[in-house]
Amino acid sequence: KVLLGAMSNLQINGIKLWCTCIGTGGYLYEQIVQEVEKMNLSEQVVFLDSVSLEQGCGIYHQHDVLVLPSNNEAIGWVVPEAMASGLATITSEARGANTYVQEGITGYIHKVGDAYDIAEKLEFLYDTALLEKMSRAAAISAHLTYTLVPCQKRFLQAFS
Repeated sequence: KVLLGAMSNLQINGIKLWCTCIGTGGYLYEQIVQEVEKMNLSEQVVFLDSVSLEQGCGIYHQHDVLVLPSNNEAIGWVVPEAMASGLATITSEARGANTYVQEGITGYIHKVGDAYDIAEKLEFLYDTALLEKMSRAAAISAHLTYTLVPCQKRFLQAFS
């Protein structure tokens, strides 16, 4: 709902965004669909069921930014996956997924539940030069930090 609020705020300012929501949405799904309709965002929001990693990579390549507005997110593997696909990311300050993001370098961290903060961060990334710079930095960071070899090295160092 917070992301939808950010999209609505940006639309009022003349910035129209498209969004793909992946996953079933749990018990909130119907509420989210109603919010989309209420905010007149039906043409801009697509809902997909859960997808495989391979399908997810294809979806990442069709987008510019990943927004993960969770109230809490233990690990949030979707963030390094998206970064590895070259997406700048916007995650909430809730612990977990935000640990992957280098503020202002690979993406942004927003205040939990703050649609205006998300809108502001999305508006920053409306600058294509900044978006391209962050997207490249995100891909490099993900490959240097979260691929198999660097993870193996950190794992072995932890146990040696």
